[in-house]
Amino acid sequence: MDEKTWRNFLNEHPIFDEIRQANANQRVPTESLDILAVEDGEVFVWNASTANILTANLKNFVQKNDRSAHFQTLICNNAPVFNVSSLLFNQTGHQVALVGSCGISVVQLPRHCGKHAEFEGGKPKISCKTIPVAERFFLTNDRVRVLHAAWHPGSETGQHLVVLTSDDTIRIYNINEPQHADQTFHLSDLPLNVTTAVSRSVFAEVSMGEIAVSFDFGPPHDIKLSSLSKAKTEIAWPIYILKGNGDVYSLNTSVNARGIKSKVTGPLAMHPPAEDNYGVDACSIRCIHSSPPVIVIATCSGNLHHCILLSGDQNDDVSSSFFNAGSNSTLAFDDTSEAVMYVYETVELELSLTTVAIETDEVVDNDFNCPITLHKDVATLHRYHCSHSSGVHTVVLPWLPKFEEFCQLDAQDVMSQLGQQEEAIVEHLVCTKPMSTSAPSPILGLCMTVEHLLGATLMCLTSSYDCIALPLLSSHRGVPPPLLSSSPSKRALSPLRALQKEPFNQHIAKILKRNASNPILKTDSNTDLSPQECFQLLTRASQVFREEYIQKHDLAREEIERRVRILKQQKEVQQSDLEYCKVMKDELTDSARNLAEKYEDALDRQQAIVSRVDNILRKVQLKLPVLSDAERTMQRDLKTMDTKLKHFKNSIEQIKIKQDYQRRQISQQQRQDSRGQHGSPVMSKSQTQQLKKVLMEESEQISNLVKQVNEIKMAVNG
Repeated sequence: MDEKTWRNFLNEHPIFDEIRQANANQRVPTESLDILAVEDGEVFVWNASTANILTANLKNFVQKNDRSAHFQTLICNNAPVFNVSSLLFNQTGHQVALVGSCGISVVQLPRHCGKHAEFEGGKPKISCKTIPVAERFFLTNDRVRVLHAAWHPGSETGQHLVVLTSDDTIRIYNINEPQHADQTFHLSDLPLNVTTAVSRSVFAEVSMGEIAVSFDFGPPHDIKLSSLSKAKTEIAWPIYILKGNGDVYSLNTSVNARGIKSKVTGPLAMHPPAEDNYGVDACSIRCIHSSPPVIVIATCSGNLHHCILLSGDQNDDVSSSFFNAGSNSTLAFDDTSEAVMYVYETVELELSLTTVAIETDEVVDNDFNCPITLHKDVATLHRYHCSHSSGVHTVVLPWLPKFEEFCQLDAQDVMSQLGQQEEAIVEHLVCTKPMSTSAPSPILGLCMTVEHLLGATLMCLTSSYDCIALPLLSSHRGVPPPLLSSSPSKRALSPLRALQKEPFNQHIAKILKRNASNPILKTDSNTDLSPQECFQLLTRASQVFREEYIQKHDLAREEIERRVRILKQQKEVQQSDLEYCKVMKDELTDSARNLAEKYEDALDRQQAIVSRVDNILRKVQLKLPVLSDAERTMQRDLKTMDTKLKHFKNSIEQIKIKQDYQRRQISQQQRQDSRGQHGSPVMSKSQTQQLKKVLMEESEQISNLVKQVNEIKMAVNG
């Protein structure tokens, strides 16, 4: 399956069939969610009916292998009791946060292994460790709601979570200690305890738009902390906080500098100023990490404000400062300037299709408003996406690359191109509310993948749990973001157990708690109620019974059935794990037995090899070229004997020559004697005997010498 065709068949994947069947009888959400996510080529979907995560590997789906139609179920061992509205992966991709309005839980993902790099080698159901965050806080403060959450990008371990709550407070939690916030920043002057009076103040501020509704991180920058004793440089991550009235505040944070808090500055000035502050229904904010940064503010009416963030006047009245909590010493930034936002343009989204009345040919007014969620594009900085209750939009900023070049270079041609006033390009990708009279159909998830095998693809999950995969094609491509460092981070300690957990019966009791009741009617006997009054009483009683009894009993029944399904599923997983452990135990026992036998055989072979090696080393030692003292002495003796042999050989040859000569002379003398020749002097008898005696002695000496020579030769050759 190629890069283009897999998108057409993605909705037929068994993972989406499973999510549709599981939520067929569930209530359709009325607001947009973010329960679809893609991480490293794997798609993750939250299943609200069974409180688990379904995941599938899209690379296997594209390659059409034997695991292309396979998906896995990640079961939370401590399933959240609140409704999950979004899935957030941390920087490492090993943890995912389940964010809801009433709480947050973090799921530890299992490891990848096997041929197809699936979780736990491809097991269909896997139990995952789930860590509730600030569980006691949300149990004791049931009026506080989670408005926004995000992982802190400055965390080296990727385990710091930033949470914005309805009490106008930002808290930074470390997953290793999830019950206590490492840092707390109060954005208003509200008291810390949440009482009835405080709750009324909070709701009043919400209605006036004075409560923070969203935040996002800006690009990091170095700051200098100066004190009386020393100066220190720290990397700070600014958080830009959006309030409902459109005001934007700035907060510098650093997870490495514990005990040091930052002062909230703002509201940031917006130029040119507007009477309505560019809308009083702000709902979402995103910061594009360009140079300079661009802040996008979304309103419920469908307006998007693109603001360029620049440094302001150095003499501003409001300045950023660090103070040490619990002491009077102040650590101040060297740069006390406050940023200023310049509104470059405002884009209005078409939330529903514009229609014309048949009778009057006039455009039908559309006053539909809904919250808009902004999503960053992981492929380019110059594009982002919007999801809401009526569809999906994509916004491209073609002027942003030229503006970045203009800020970096001072060239006339760039100035001329910048003056062309290019506007943002808005693409209406998905429309779930085509008519103004149509019921809203919120988007349940929007994510993007840029894998080489999958291509740049935008995935959208509709309210009917249908998945739409669209290719992202744009002629405006910016510089890709920097890659995340691949160096392994220091392994953190395991998180602590939750100190307090809400029992399930208390959770059911909360659901069944009634806000109104039907009193017993005890009127005077003379009182005569009219039929209209009786009908009003009956209607009121029926409404109370319906809302406070029947509906809440239905909710409790659904919650109990949901908990039963979760427990049954966990029981099945545990039983399958036990059976798997038993099988693995038997296999390990057999393997240990076989390994013991192989060890004995290997030990015997090792001993034989060691003995052979000893023999070889001994022989090698014997044949080493280094001579001992005895061998050197024998060598000198042999050389001396060789010299003597040569001398003896020469002497023997000379003696042999003399012997031959004497024999010839003797034979010649004998012949002369036999012939009677007397020409030569005749030796006497005594002379003849003396000569024979000398010859015999020399013969014996020669024989002895020959014998010695032969013995020496034999000794040398041997």
